[in-house]
Amino acid sequence: MSTTDEVKQRIDIVDLVGEYVKLKPAGGSNFKAACPFHREKTPSFYVSRDKQLWYCFGCGAGGDHFAFVMQLEGLDFSEALRQLAEKAGVEVKRFITEHANIKTRLLSLVDLAARFYHKCLLEAEGAAGAREYLKTRGLTNELIEKFQLGYAPDRWDGLVGFLAKKGYREQEMIEAGVAVRRQDRTSTYDRFRHRIMFPVADARGKVVGFSGRLLDPTRDEGKYINTPQTLLYNKSQLLYGLHLAKTAIKEAEAVVVVEGNMDVIASHKAGVDSVVASSGTALTTEQLALIRRFTETIALCFDADLAGENAAKRGIDLALEAGMNVRVITLPEGTKDPDDLVSKNPSAWKETIRSATDVMTYYFNRTFTGGAPQSGRDKKHAGHLLLPEIARLADPIERAHWTRELARRLGVTEAVLEEGLMKYRKGGEQKKEVRAGEVLTTHPADRRSKLADEFVAMLLARDDLAADFVVKMRPEYLPEPHQSLYLLFMPVYHGREATAASDERIFAVFRKIIEIDSPGFLSHVDRLAMVGEERYRG
Repeated sequence: MSTTDEVKQRIDIVDLVGEYVKLKPAGGSNFKAACPFHREKTPSFYVSRDKQLWYCFGCGAGGDHFAFVMQLEGLDFSEALRQLAEKAGVEVKRFITEHANIKTRLLSLVDLAARFYHKCLLEAEGAAGAREYLKTRGLTNELIEKFQLGYAPDRWDGLVGFLAKKGYREQEMIEAGVAVRRQDRTSTYDRFRHRIMFPVADARGKVVGFSGRLLDPTRDEGKYINTPQTLLYNKSQLLYGLHLAKTAIKEAEAVVVVEGNMDVIASHKAGVDSVVASSGTALTTEQLALIRRFTETIALCFDADLAGENAAKRGIDLALEAGMNVRVITLPEGTKDPDDLVSKNPSAWKETIRSATDVMTYYFNRTFTGGAPQSGRDKKHAGHLLLPEIARLADPIERAHWTRELARRLGVTEAVLEEGLMKYRKGGEQKKEVRAGEVLTTHPADRRSKLADEFVAMLLARDDLAADFVVKMRPEYLPEPHQSLYLLFMPVYHGREATAASDERIFAVFRKIIEIDSPGFLSHVDRLAMVGEERYRG
């Protein structure tokens, strides 16, 4: 039995997919959910326990265990194989790419660094101030363990020296983001010194980087510094605390997004685990895509200052564009952030979350904080703030409701507002047309399809080169439906496991997928196979 078959035999695809999306019975051995790969309101993503396959009737994506993890986690095949083999308890003896080896070694290095920092916090004499600081912030030993908090020693070579003794090279420490090379390039030193360390993990719980909080306010250094972008760490694609929140998010069918790491820890202290942090930045589309694996409902709570309000606005816009159900949490007067609220009254945090409002109510409350505007200038300003938001509402009944409410608040007729509303709606449509035109001009689809044809032709003709293909060609480089075909090739042909039976299995699945949206592509594949025979066999 091949390694891939053994992995798939040990892991039920329903259990695997169910770790990422909330599946519901769909009759027989089938389950369904909202597709994690595209926006949809009616679930069209199906998983078959009998066939051990998944397929989305909405976007056409489909495949087996490996295709699912590769698309969702952004992994290449070798990385997906390692991840699933580890999960299944299967030893991987086959060829693993150099890229995966480097990534695996860096993951081990960063994990070791996290354990080093954690041990320093618990035991080092120099960490007494750090322990006292966390105690004053109300952090229990249980919370410190749960989040694996640590302390970076006040030394230039604390971690560097430790990792060197464990066999790691200076270049690896630099690539992992925990060390910095001196300007004279003679040696390296610790990036984090005399800081409380917050390990940042990916959705699987693997530590990929750190955020370090300065303990000495007299030092001329940033209060927080983070791991720079590395092979492992991309801040815009990570959410602090997600690995600890996944189960709670699925149970609550909603996620709470806060701004800071301490807000997440405070929320756990208050008994709310379905919370993640954007780590001091506005939400990104990548972070929202992560969230949508687990829920379509998001409640945003950013700090009660101007920067927090701006971050909330950007997050709201992106979440609405992603088609999510968006709520906004407003902190009580005199409260800076969730951490501050929990420190004053832990039970108040749950009540504040329950009091979250819809987006338009939040915008109206914020605009009319000081009461109804009296002057014409103030009314004009309020209208300019709210009309664009009303215009964005897709539902005409909802638009009519909020137009009527704005007219009432401003003391004007609805007819006065309708003209401005139409202007904003037309402006939005024009912007959409421009964006669509830009996409068409910057993505030459015809040329891309021709190149994809050539690639598939070679793949069909030269299965002996398939192992090299799956290492070098990422699925997202290909347009549909070439991508679907390629994703089905990857698990079967990796490590030269191609057989007549595997060919038949590939095309049985591929036919089922392609006949729905692109029936003509089947005959096109036959033609490509002939082209491949002519061009690449010889």
